[in-house]
Amino acid sequence: MVSFLFLWISMADSINNTDSIWVDKYGVTYSADRRCLIKAPAGLEEYTVLDGTQIIATGAFSAKTVNDSTRKLKSIVLPDSLEAIGSFAFAGNKLLKAIVIPDNVSSIGQGVFMLCEELHSIHLPNRITIIPGNTFLYSKLEYIEIPPKVSLIEHMAFVNCKDLKTIIFYKENKPYIDNGAFVGCDSLNTFIVKDEAGKSTKYESQYLFKQAGY
Repeated sequence: MVSFLFLWISMADSINNTDSIWVDKYGVTYSADRRCLIKAPAGLEEYTVLDGTQIIATGAFSAKTVNDSTRKLKSIVLPDSLEAIGSFAFAGNKLLKAIVIPDNVSSIGQGVFMLCEELHSIHLPNRITIIPGNTFLYSKLEYIEIPPKVSLIEHMAFVNCKDLKTIIFYKENKPYIDNGAFVGCDSLNTFIVKDEAGKSTKYESQYLFKQAGY
């Protein structure tokens, strides 16, 4: 198991001028113009991000350390206005089971859902082009659909996703897969490749990546 401290610093840790922020009734801190969600307090079990929010900042909902048990988030609703999610934004939320990322999002940072150990369902937006390193480390995903514009899956993006069985790719844009992107995905045994006409080709093999042309 990962044994290091999370080393990011959230925007909230560096803000001294209270005129530049706004805090809602749940204690969630936003920029004064409500376009950036800066930091959420520990203990929230469910939350709906404000309409008009464009950015969720680095470490906004993150646990402080690997063993931090104060994060209780089980459900979150993201607005269609959202465009970017910073690194480690939801890292260490061990009770979060599912999330839908709106299709207007074009960028997600590294480690966004690392150590979300109950995360079994996610919708990735069609505009993203990179799945960064450590994005889903130790998640419980069983199935993932890689959006058609993704050109790179970085090192350790899906490390130790031991329940991951099936990946769907789109034939028109075969992404480059860094070495180690799927290390520890012991249950992975199926690729489904879709073409532009919607036809699917299924690969089931211990030589999965080579057989599917990766």
